[in-house]
Amino acid sequence: MTRRVFTGALSKEIAKAEGQADVRERVTLLHQAAKGMLDLIRDGLIRDGAVRLHQFGTFRLKAVAARKGINPRTGAPLVIAAHRRVLLHRPRHCSTGSNPSIPSRSRCRSPRPRPCQRR
Repeated sequence: MTRRVFTGALSKEIAKAEGQADVRERVTLLHQAAKGMLDLIRDGLIRDGAVRLHQFGTFRLKAVAARKGINPRTGAPLVIAAHRRVLLHRPRHCSTGSNPSIPSRSRCRSPRPRPCQRR
């Protein structure tokens, strides 16, 4: 890789464009990785009905019965069909989740909840 040497505003514009391209490439890779993980979880749920991710939790399918509902625009009654819902069961010692108001540790190691997490 050759090193470019420019002066003035041109070098700033080139650096900015290269930085944006680098960020765009990283975002694309992250998006592909996230989509791949979701595809793996979906395939595991279809095949086994549950997927366990170490130190994160267990995804499970739950059957939801048909029920009556109301169309919010028209107020007309309708029937919501029976379906399956995905639930995430977190381990008790990792119950902070993604709530930024609760300080989290780098890893979930505590076997007992902290005082702010007791029910």
